[in-house]
Amino acid sequence: TERNFFGVWRVTNSSSGDIRRLYHGTTVHGLQLLGESRECIASSYYHKSGPIGQVFEVYNANSTNLPVAVAGLGSGTLATYSTPGQQFDIYDIDPAVVRIASDPRLFTFLSNCTQGSYRVILGDARLKLREAPDGHYGMIVLDAFSSDSVPAHLLTTQALELYLAKLAPDGIIAFHISNRYLNLEPLLSGLSRRAGLSAFIRRDGGGVEPGKYGSLWVVMARN
Repeated sequence: TERNFFGVWRVTNSSSGDIRRLYHGTTVHGLQLLGESRECIASSYYHKSGPIGQVFEVYNANSTNLPVAVAGLGSGTLATYSTPGQQFDIYDIDPAVVRIASDPRLFTFLSNCTQGSYRVILGDARLKLREAPDGHYGMIVLDAFSSDSVPAHLLTTQALELYLAKLAPDGIIAFHISNRYLNLEPLLSGLSRRAGLSAFIRRDGGGVEPGKYGSLWVVMARN
């Protein structure tokens, strides 16, 4: 357990000892199935049979291996979708979660489960993304909205303009908006219409797969 300016982080094991979870307050920000044969399975909101798994399946099948940006590290689960030769830039403002996700005694998604290369960039994603070259990323994943307090400055017209500037012409922006407290769908609908983007939403109720959570994702693209 660790408390800092951004709140309280907890790492817990299930009573059976086969699942490890990362909590920020009362919200799960990732889980890992324990055991060598299961540790690299994308789990919780990021399961391969869920919305973001579907998006990465299409992206990696057609990709020119452009880098991927992720805003929100959590336990590092999304890094399991990296492919050989692919660069993941993972932005997070909280040094505590960076330490937790990078510690192989706690989670091993980053240390053991990435096929490409990655770097964790500490700082506010909106400010740090400004430093990336224009048109640099093939996909930008915004995964910072599942807690009861969301970084609203990442969901503005100006923020979307920034994402589009850093996105390749045929790139994808994916928003993870699973939230017990806030309905962000109308906001993203308005943002996408104002920007003239195509937008799709998928609600996934979960399922029987071990470690899978239901989730809600929105994807946007110019075409």
